[in-house]
Amino acid sequence: MKATRRTLLIACLSIAGVFALLVTGFFVWTRWQYHLPTDQSAREYFQDHRAEFIRFAELLEKDSAPKRIAPNGVVELLVPPALRMTIPGYQELMSRTGAREVFVRPNGTIEFELWGFGCAPCTDSFKGMLYVPTNGRSIANDPWVPISVNSLNDENLPKQNGAIADGVYVLPLESKWFIYRAQIGD
Repeated sequence: MKATRRTLLIACLSIAGVFALLVTGFFVWTRWQYHLPTDQSAREYFQDHRAEFIRFAELLEKDSAPKRIAPNGVVELLVPPALRMTIPGYQELMSRTGAREVFVRPNGTIEFELWGFGCAPCTDSFKGMLYVPTNGRSIANDPWVPISVNSLNDENLPKQNGAIADGVYVLPLESKWFIYRAQIGD
């Protein structure tokens, strides 16, 4: 009887220990993934890769259909008929800009997602470069209208229920170019 209890106790403690390690590992991993660069580091990154960003934006502006571009350069159209295709040169530009994903939005803006993380049970937080064309289109009831701020640091962004409010926040870089931060709650 004592041996069974002892075995059961060891099994329960082992399971609890493994669970504690998994939870701790998940939180450490998400903290590492959520690390966003400072505004100054993002400015410097843009300056270092400015020519590639401008070249990519010019190419994407020629065909402004809403789309998502994956790191391997595969383009996925976001409007019917949804299809996937590979466009020569996109993979190289994705690599040169360091973009993890690029989105061409229905309003014509182009998001170059560079840093951040998101998952189903947690808050999504991304940072990158945003190109806003002169001939951008306004979309009625667009929930992601960029909000201009003086800093993209956590403490300077609007709060809702103690967390950063959902939205796209932008910090001007130069004409048509911004550093953006997208915040999407769970």
